[in-house]
Amino acid sequence: MSMYTELRSPNVHEPKTIGEYAETVINYNGSINSLWAGGTYIMSRPNFYPSPATNVEIINLKDIEELYRIQRNDRFSEIGAMVSLNDIALLGSNIFPKTLLQAIESTACRLIRERISVGGTLCTQGFNSSVSSVLILLDTAVEIIIPKKRNFTRRWVHGSRLYDKNGKFVLNTVFSNAMVSKIRIVIQNFDFEYFKTAGEPIKNPSEAVSLAVVSKLDQNGVSSPRLIITFPSIGFVYSKDIDNLLANLPLPANENRTRDLYRNILGYIKENLGPISKIQQVRLRGMLKDMVLSLNQHILSL
Repeated sequence: MSMYTELRSPNVHEPKTIGEYAETVINYNGSINSLWAGGTYIMSRPNFYPSPATNVEIINLKDIEELYRIQRNDRFSEIGAMVSLNDIALLGSNIFPKTLLQAIESTACRLIRERISVGGTLCTQGFNSSVSSVLILLDTAVEIIIPKKRNFTRRWVHGSRLYDKNGKFVLNTVFSNAMVSKIRIVIQNFDFEYFKTAGEPIKNPSEAVSLAVVSKLDQNGVSSPRLIITFPSIGFVYSKDIDNLLANLPLPANENRTRDLYRNILGYIKENLGPISKIQQVRLRGMLKDMVLSLNQHILSL
């Protein structure tokens, strides 16, 4: 018990609406620097609470009904930030791309996925999830709430705006006290989807890596490809330069072309993210080889 003797009981704010949340943030005299929603961030950090470092004010978002809504039309699906990853997975492939469902299934078992919110996945600092990377790959739009005096503003931004170019979460450095309220996933049909992860992202993030690719296909090769690589403890690689490398890959590609693709991507990673571990290099090389083989099979079947 002695380790907790210096801790006070934190104030817990429990807004029932977005407006009450904004009012709480604006009117609070101290420094609210931690949002506790579904517990996503807490679960990703050992010994997070209680501790002196996390002796902060708490805003509990569980009673804001709007954050749990799911809506769908012929063009897109809108999902509240408090919806769990497991609930998204249960909606199935008739609504969401296979790549997203595979990323969700690779994150954790069903029991843990029920406690991970999609908003928490996007906003966790210091850890990059393959789910958040795939959402960026799918051109997901994010609605953010920006508290203002006596009011608040809603703004839609591309999911990549939550991060810098290397995947560091920067939303609250751009918009103070902003909160993600919902995401919008456009309904799209892809001819080719690929997702694979290796290692244990949560237990051993410095050795884990994931690769996701979506594209259209025709007899000349890939069309409008998008590729993203996630290193959980470092960031993600998502660039038009890499997409162009894949678009210009002659298919079916041989081993030499595949090696060239890997070398170019590895060079981009080292230049923009810095060095990655040897095991991540080996795993990435294997994933790219497997992805190209899958592309070859799809092209030859057209």
